[in-house]
Amino acid sequence: MKTIRILLFDNTPTLKQLIEQQLHDVDSMRISIDSIGTKDPQRIEDVSHQSWDLVLFSEKLSATTISRLAKSLNGAGTGAHTVVLTTQSEAMVPKTLKKAGIGEMLNLADVRSPLFRWTFTSMLKQAEMKKKSENFDFIHTQLQKINQNITEITRSISNPLLTIFTTLDGISDPDLSEEKRQFLLAVLKNNVNQLNKQVKRLHSVRRELNSEKSMPSDSSQEKTSD
Repeated sequence: MKTIRILLFDNTPTLKQLIEQQLHDVDSMRISIDSIGTKDPQRIEDVSHQSWDLVLFSEKLSATTISRLAKSLNGAGTGAHTVVLTTQSEAMVPKTLKKAGIGEMLNLADVRSPLFRWTFTSMLKQAEMKKKSENFDFIHTQLQKINQNITEITRSISNPLLTIFTTLDGISDPDLSEEKRQFLLAVLKNNVNQLNKQVKRLHSVRRELNSEKSMPSDSSQEKTSD
C-alpha cells in the first residue's frame, strides 16, 4: 500500500484528528499526517529537510505566517505540493501566497462530507502525478547533460589518440636522431597527459550517473504491505 506523507502546520491537534478520521480508509493509499506548530523554529528546520508529498496550512494561520513557512520549505527544496485550508467557498490563492509557492486552496467547510474526501484524494493524486512529472524532467535534463559531457570527452580523446599512434610510429624508426626521438617522446607524454585528464572526466561523469541511480526513492512511491 502506498504511503502519502502529509505535513500539517496547525497549532492545535483538532484539525489533524478531523482529517485523519475522514481519510483513515482511503483506497490504495495510507495517509500519514505529521502536525507541527508554527512557534517551534527547530522543529520547522527539521521538517524542512524531509520529503513530503503534501503540505497543509491551517485556515487559522495568517497569510504572513503561511508565506514565511512556504518560502522556507521551498528554499529547502522539499518539492511538496502546498495547500492552504480555508472555510471560504471557491477561494482563490492570493497573489502573495502564489509567490510563496502555494499551489491551491482547499475548502474545509465540508470536511465531514464525502465531497471533501473525494476532493482531497483527487488532489493527492494530482500532486503525485505532478511530482512524477517533475522527477522525470529532472532525470531527463541530467541525462542530457551527461550525454553532452560524454560527447565532448569522446571528441577530446580522438585527437590525442591519433597523435599518440602517429608518434609511436615515428619513434620506432631505427634511423631517428636522438634529438628527434626526445621531441617525439615529449609529444607522446603531453598527449598521454591529455588522455589522462579525459579519463578523469569520464570517472566524474560515471560518479554523477551512479549518484542519480542511487537517489533514494520518493516517499510517495514507497510501498508497504497491508
